[in-house]
Amino acid sequence: MKILTGSTDESGAFLRWAQATFGITRATIALTPASASFVAERLANLSLEIRLIEAPPDRPLHAKFYWFEGADGPAAVMGSANCSAAAWLLAPESAGNVESIVAYDRPDAQDFESALGLSAVPGHAPADILVSRTVHDQAPATHLASYAIKSLQWNNTSRRLIVEIFPAQDPAAKVGLRLGERVVPMER
Repeated sequence: MKILTGSTDESGAFLRWAQATFGITRATIALTPASASFVAERLANLSLEIRLIEAPPDRPLHAKFYWFEGADGPAAVMGSANCSAAAWLLAPESAGNVESIVAYDRPDAQDFESALGLSAVPGHAPADILVSRTVHDQAPATHLASYAIKSLQWNNTSRRLIVEIFPAQDPAAKVGLRLGERVVPMER
């Protein structure tokens, strides 16, 4: 499998799913390391050969492209879906994204030469090019509720950030947005 992606999740959930569903044994992924959330240790737990190709620093990748090859021939997918669980595996009501993709059954590789050409350069082991990230294995402390951001909007006129979280919080709850070590109280 060959992938171009703008961002990823930490664990490679889409890769795990593709392996279980299609029997993928190899994945070559072109990405911008600073935009990828992959954690090398988590990718090492997948029973896949994974090679990463670093996009040129002055041209960060935003395109999303997936090329599958198998006994039945190739298939391609292009669209808005990044290489993440939120894009491919989670329903919107479970904090998943709403995505738009186009699937190509038996595509001609020449039609996708510009995307496939990126995977022609030698790849690197994930640990060699990924930005070091903190692994988020620990559950939140029992006194803190766990929420996901459902939508995020910036209103430039009022200079307000509007955040919709899922699940809806208790009306009496005090909500804060953590920015590094700083917690900003949020209004309803």
